[in-house]
Amino acid sequence: MKKKTIAKKKNGRPSKFDSINLNQVKKLVLKGFTDKEIADFLEINQDTFHEWKKKHSGFSESLKDWKDEADHVVERSLYERAKGYRTTYRKNFVVSDGKEAGSHLEQAEEEVVFPPDSTSCIFWLKNRKQKQWRDKVVGVIGDADDDEFCDEFFGFKRKKKDTETA
Repeated sequence: MKKKTIAKKKNGRPSKFDSINLNQVKKLVLKGFTDKEIADFLEINQDTFHEWKKKHSGFSESLKDWKDEADHVVERSLYERAKGYRTTYRKNFVVSDGKEAGSHLEQAEEEVVFPPDSTSCIFWLKNRKQKQWRDKVVGVIGDADDDEFCDEFFGFKRKKKDTETA
């Protein structure tokens, strides 16, 4: 005799996952939105958002890829800021045609130079070349409680405390 399988009823509200616009989510990620901010935008709880990432591996992978893409843009900007760069801007100007003639618009290009930024350089180097650029703590050469050390490096022997003589 065969057993009948009974389909389990799903309790709770239906998931909003199928109704989300992935293009919107991608734009939010590329703008640097956090998971919490994206969940708020989608009008869902942050826990629901994390559950979606667990249940839907394709969604989770897409989020990781988009976050990597956004991180790359920031890394590139940091690099450009660290080494300095030039850029050209287009500016609009209102030019007078004379007292009674009115005015017209003209465009001009202006090159702006951003010099290297030392803070960006330090940040970059501390993260990329950690051994050479980390903040080093200089170790103690000797023990200030050691008579020989004090005599050799400072030219005196330290005075003994009353507790040491007893």
